[in-house]
Amino acid sequence: MKPGAGKNRLISVVITAAALAAVIIAAYLFFSGGAALSGKKAQDDAAYGALYSEGDNLIKISIFLGDAESDFFRVLEAEIYEAKAVVNRIKQALIKLFSDAPKGYVRPVPAGTGIKEVYMDSNSVVYVDLTEEFRVNHRGGTTAEYMAVYSVVNTIIHNFEGVRGVRLLVEGAEVDTLSGHIYMGGVLTAEDGLQVLPVLQ
Repeated sequence: MKPGAGKNRLISVVITAAALAAVIIAAYLFFSGGAALSGKKAQDDAAYGALYSEGDNLIKISIFLGDAESDFFRVLEAEIYEAKAVVNRIKQALIKLFSDAPKGYVRPVPAGTGIKEVYMDSNSVVYVDLTEEFRVNHRGGTTAEYMAVYSVVNTIIHNFEGVRGVRLLVEGAEVDTLSGHIYMGGVLTAEDGLQVLPVLQ
């Protein structure tokens, strides 16, 4: 054995173990509710990688953002990994929704909003537990409140077959309204006749 080879091997093992531990800890914090994923940065975090497996295909989804020139929703096409667990696909979709909006679009969800947890009950109702920023950073107004709530609801229901409704929580608790205009205390569904503008070309 060459001089120093054993020492170099030990250093390599320590570095590998530390990197693996960081991934495991990040994933644990995310799934235990100890950390929240939010926006573009979340897509670079180790915990985001726990939402899909190597070999999962990319699939197209429709994100419901606001239109920069009107009070309507405008669809944005995005891609997520086709994870086996539907809640992991929903988490990926919400991270895309919470990211910075491209030109011509407006992000309806208040800045800083993160995902604490997403789960589905036996009645196929999806519960989305969001951080307090969803409420405290809301800028007020009926239209803004409607867009914030239903951007989440529409993005989930229009992309994931079998979901019967969405319940929104803030820091684990039910909230009747963000600022007194739109009721969000029960099971929410996508509205019939919703006017949505097409993808910007």
